[in-house]
Amino acid sequence: MKTIALLPAHPSQIWVLDELSKALSEHYKILWFCRDKDVSIELARQKGISYILLSKASNSFIGNGFELFFNIFKCIYYTKKYSTNLWITKY
Repeated sequence: MKTIALLPAHPSQIWVLDELSKALSEHYKILWFCRDKDVSIELARQKGISYILLSKASNSFIGNGFELFFNIFKCIYYTKKYSTNLWITKY
């Protein structure tokens, strides 16, 4: 079974990706990765989404740049660890 990783960069994207994951879960293994931004974690828990915490959002432009840089390497690591075939995000 192929693996799809979902990474909502903003809490509002959880709603859209949740519907997508329900549609795809019959044919694919779905993995969720979340950023701790605003109410993302709370919303994921309320929707019953099992996720891996990728990072905590920064409040500055430079901090967000570093977060993006490190998250790229984390995603490469998780791609290899879980044999991920596709990432869906709007990072």
